[in-house]
Amino acid sequence: DEESQLTAFQVAFDIVENQNQQFQLRVVAALPKRTPAKSEATAGEDGDGNGDDATGAGDTDMGAGNGDNDDDEQGPYWTKLAQIEDILHGNVTVDLHVDFLSHHNHADLMILQNIKEA
Repeated sequence: DEESQLTAFQVAFDIVENQNQQFQLRVVAALPKRTPAKSEATAGEDGDGNGDDATGAGDTDMGAGNGDNDDDEQGPYWTKLAQIEDILHGNVTVDLHVDFLSHHNHADLMILQNIKEA
């Protein structure tokens, strides 16, 4: 559901802000990886019950109500997982900081240019 998704995003941001990079990389390594082919992914879910059941539960939680078939439900799951991975790598945080600083920059660019040239 949406509350679980928001909690996952908040936990990812908290990890980036409060933990060291080694821990962040271990969390990223522990995230489930998408198999390259769709047919292999569905065959893997039928064949291997232990590892894919936990991933399958996440599929239905994050993709609930967003599609009619399994491919539509898995798409949002993997999209959200990719977003969480980007957050854990620090990409989103850096982009948000740069965006904030550029929008809240009240310096006179002419004065800065004159200082730079002097």
